Amino acid sequence: MKKRFMVLLTAVSLVATPIYVQADEKDDKIAELEAKIQEMQQTIDELQANIPDTEPSAVANESDSQNQANYNITYQNISFYQDSINTLWAQAIVEITNTGNCDLYLNYSSYELISEAGSIIHTNSNSFTAYPQVISPGEKGYYYEEVMMDEGTPTEGISITPHINASSSKIVNTRLEVSNTEVYDKEFGNIDLHGKIKNTTDTEQSYISVAAVLFNSEKKPIGLLHTALPDSFQPGEERGFELEAFSLPPSINKAAISEYTVYSYPIQYQY
Repeated sequence: MKKRFMVLLTAVSLVATPIYVQADEKDDKIAELEAKIQEMQQTIDELQANIPDTEPSAVANESDSQNQANYNITYQNISFYQDSINTLWAQAIVEITNTGNCDLYLNYSSYELISEAGSIIHTNSNSFTAYPQVISPGEKGYYYEEVMMDEGTPTEGISITPHINASSSKIVNTRLEVSNTEVYDKEFGNIDLHGKIKNTTDTEQSYISVAAVLFNSEKKPIGLLHTALPDSFQPGEERGFELEAFSLPPSINKAAISEYTVYSYPIQYQY
């Protein structure tokens, strides 16, 4: 567009260059040149009017591409088990990987449990919770739930269909430092995880979520521990925490955990 504009300006200057002709041809030549100049000026005006309309849209498109929210579901699983008093439980896990180029906010989501015959045996509507809430490009987040099931609920051939609600994050991805973590087997089954968190930001942080994702030797998530600390943490303040299992499968103990990742962050909501 700019090159064409410059060519036209050059053409106008050339056309406007004085031409020496005989007196009887002078008036005709002037009229002809004036007509050409007027035609070219009209074309230039049209091109100038279009320039503001094209350049901002290109900038907007570039900005959109720089803040595109994308993700993949990289793992999902539903399992069933009974506790010590024969209550039937279901454990739902969905792993989300941020494949976009901006932070991703993982909002409350939903899922369905479906039998091989296509029957829906359980639904979760907008209370499937993610840990952590905000993940950066390349990072993973985990939707997790342990829920009691009715007696007689079918447990064979059941699949999970998640409905993920995720978008570009307007929330700053704030994390607190986690250290000195250790997993312990409890005397009567299940596990605890202890550690410390430190507010390494320069502002007060309050209502802190602490979540530990547990992995087996195949690096698959097999459980999650979580707690919320309502107290305020001043900059530089360090404090201990303890995570207790709610109702993990009985097969999960310290020996079954190959590794784990602990997240600590202020609980925030995006509207």
